[in-house]
Amino acid sequence: MEKKPARGLALLKPVAVDNNDKGQLNPAYAICSTLSVLFFITLVVFAGTDVGLTAISLAVLLLLLFPKYSKNLARNISWNAVVVISGLLVFIGTMMSVHTMDALENRLLGMTTNQIILLFIITYLTTSLSNVESFTIGVLSLMTPMIFTIFGGSAHMSLILAACVAPALLSVISPIHIAGTLVVSYTDEKQQDAMFRRLLTIAFFIVPIIPGLTMILPAVML
Repeated sequence: MEKKPARGLALLKPVAVDNNDKGQLNPAYAICSTLSVLFFITLVVFAGTDVGLTAISLAVLLLLLFPKYSKNLARNISWNAVVVISGLLVFIGTMMSVHTMDALENRLLGMTTNQIILLFIITYLTTSLSNVESFTIGVLSLMTPMIFTIFGGSAHMSLILAACVAPALLSVISPIHIAGTLVVSYTDEKQQDAMFRRLLTIAFFIVPIIPGLTMILPAVML
């Protein structure tokens, strides 16, 4: 007998998780994965190696050492999201190389000197970019220098920075963000489309509402 789908309302409806892999975690695999993460942080932070190349190199090494744990990787990957993420990474990289953010900063300062309006624009811009870009840290690295340039002399810099950054960090729920993609990939295959739509709906609610809430206090203080 076919199992009836679980009932629920809208975004609260239960979604099944793909539990096809019943095997227990290999301690050697867990240890090597942990060491790889620590090695990655060490190389990137202290040796200044390229983030992408270092990550891919360590991932390939783990694939070669533990092929058993990677045989279903290609099947679980949401390839449409990978294509979107790759294109967006190229787009962000191009923006950085042609100094788009510097031009945007100069344009904003030329439009108005009202710090509340500038805070409003930057907060929503940061959140919007983070919801359509897979690397939130990359977005913040683009926006943070602009925030310090415009509001660097303010006595409430910590509140301003939190108002701009906090909503962006919530964007990991977006299905075209790398974290959201992982959530979709580990959902039961029959319900992946439903999970994708659900996460996308939540992300669309975050963009217009959360930034406005977080900027209330710093706007009052300004």
